[in-house]
Amino acid sequence: MSSEDIARLCANMTLLEKVRQLTAAVKIAGIQRMLLSLVGKILTNKLVNKEAFMGLVAKIWKVKAGLEIEATSTNIFTFYFNDVDDRSHVMDEGPWIGE
Repeated sequence: MSSEDIARLCANMTLLEKVRQLTAAVKIAGIQRMLLSLVGKILTNKLVNKEAFMGLVAKIWKVKAGLEIEATSTNIFTFYFNDVDDRSHVMDEGPWIGE
């Protein structure tokens, strides 16, 4: 489930609506997605060019199985890896410093 899907569901919520339970499959899919995710912040006072950063980071990290990057807020990004080894490599080799 993407962040847009979640936002759409939240926008339609009311306090009068009946409680909905998540299915086991949705819970498992969410857990699996989070196990392959990281959140990172670029520590700078300058605004970062999102597109340039997103294009560069996979090359710097040498991701083999692909990477999806979502700009979460100003200079904060969520990284969704397709392989646990890629995620582990990024965590083990960090922090990452660039100019």
